[in-house]
Amino acid sequence: MRVLRCPRLLSLVSDLRAPGADTYNGEEIPHIGYSRQVTHFGTETSEERGIVGLQVSIRQCGDVSILDLLGRSTIDSGESELLSKHLRDLTATGKSKLLLNLVNLAQIDSSGVSIIVEMYVSLKRTGGELKLLSPRGRVLDVLTVFRLLDVIPSFEDETNALASFQPRTCSATR
Repeated sequence: MRVLRCPRLLSLVSDLRAPGADTYNGEEIPHIGYSRQVTHFGTETSEERGIVGLQVSIRQCGDVSILDLLGRSTIDSGESELLSKHLRDLTATGKSKLLLNLVNLAQIDSSGVSIIVEMYVSLKRTGGELKLLSPRGRVLDVLTVFRLLDVIPSFEDETNALASFQPRTCSATR
């Protein structure tokens, strides 16, 4: 159990508790003491956990574009749209081999999953590839629930992931 200090909530709770409010329907409630701490069960915000909005850095390894994702990809603050924009920009410039490094992605919701699936399908139709690298924690749980790891190739090691991309073959016509 994680105990967090939340001054705004504590002030609201203390305002609701009037002096002498240790009774309920006329019966005295044993005083157990009040703490200036509030217990949250998985409801703390991403900011309280130190998770930042989505940050994307892109690097190249041969003809594979690696997107390193940091933070969260959710609909509430538009982070998923940022991921979509980066993916669209890469494919618009002719990149067709994408590796999403998820090791530092702390959270993903259905909007982020939808963007990954759309890009996977789009690339597959045009002969491209999208693969996942090192999903962890909640991200791994979400991808497992959606059964995406059965469809989209996923790797724990970057070297193996890069080696899995098919080299482009050139064909000459006479």
